Amino acid sequence: MRSVNTRQSAGHKKRNTTAIAGGAGVGALIGGIAGGGKGAAIGAAVGAGAGTGAAAATGKQNVEIPAETRVRFTLKDPVTILE
Repeated sequence: MRSVNTRQSAGHKKRNTTAIAGGAGVGALIGGIAGGGKGAAIGAAVGAGAGTGAAAATGKQNVEIPAETRVRFTLKDPVTILE
């Protein structure tokens, strides 16, 4: 019997949040320098959009576990082994 359990790490969400917030921050900085308060607001919106696009473009990056790597796990339910 074989089963696959897929999980999404908190790191994936954190990476997306960082890309979006970072884009907004950089956009606000550049927009603020170029056009004051209104420029900062526009820059933040454009930067957040760019960060969202970057997060969507990179997608969920899979992790590969090489052969014979020790993996530790815990079973949710008891298991009966039949001979």
